[in-house]
Amino acid sequence: MSIMQSLPIYVAALSRDLKTRVTFGGNDAYCEKLHNEWLVNIPVFDVNNEETCAAAYAYALHESGHVKFTDFDAADHAEKQLPFNQALVRHLSNVFEDTYIERSLSKELKGAFARLSRMRVWLTSQSNFDENEIANKETKDLIVQFMYYQAFSEVGYDAYKSRLVIVENEFRDRTGDAFVDGLKAILVRCRTLSSSLQCVELTNDVLVYLKDEIDNQQQQQQQQKGGSQQQPQQGGEQNQQNGDDANDDQSGNGQSQSGDDANDDQSGNSQNQSGDDANDDQSGNGQSQSGDDANDD
Repeated sequence: MSIMQSLPIYVAALSRDLKTRVTFGGNDAYCEKLHNEWLVNIPVFDVNNEETCAAAYAYALHESGHVKFTDFDAADHAEKQLPFNQALVRHLSNVFEDTYIERSLSKELKGAFARLSRMRVWLTSQSNFDENEIANKETKDLIVQFMYYQAFSEVGYDAYKSRLVIVENEFRDRTGDAFVDGLKAILVRCRTLSSSLQCVELTNDVLVYLKDEIDNQQQQQQQQKGGSQQQPQQGGEQNQQNGDDANDDQSGNGQSQSGDDANDDQSGNSQNQSGDDANDDQSGNGQSQSGDDANDD
């Protein structure tokens, strides 16, 4: 039996749903429900290549996990209730859903984690990652990339370990340790997700945290600017009383205290919580949730 013949049987057996149709095409793996049957698509692959065949089985395993564990209707309804950009909500919910179903598969099926881990290592090898470009990424995109790597790291994958270190270091340099540590404390919940609704709840909590932290940093920045404008004036009044040239002090302090706008990138990221097409990173499949991150960088 060829691999093309065995994969549909493999999917049906894993998902425990005989009303599952398997197709082969395109570059994305995805799963969707059509009326009373499931459609699982496996990307085109080289049947004569050991690594691509192993990836095809891992794709089939992953998508079977969605058939078995994902509550698409409940997740879709819950996502639409969140007061954030829907593209970003779907992307993050999709990432967390992927960690949930892959962890569930690994707990239930012996050898599942090894197969899925091999797929992620292979996908990483097929994608581009330029360390020099990380420093030029907008902070909003950097945060999304960090969350992807961190989420899968939380459930035991090492495929993104070296990339995570580079991205996290840049993230810390821009926003500070407290910001990053607070986000990581929330992402730890990837280890215990047990339903699609919990994945959406985690998405909401992450976005609320990011918005609050960015707002706080911007408020602190404004307060610092306000203080810098007042201090030179006080110095100037004293200097005037002493007969000194008050403008010398105001000019020097005013310029130095106003500083560079440290929250420019963070402000942009806040807009990305409501804006940027986050699906450029690992979620071009819509409901595919395939875990294919070849384009994540």
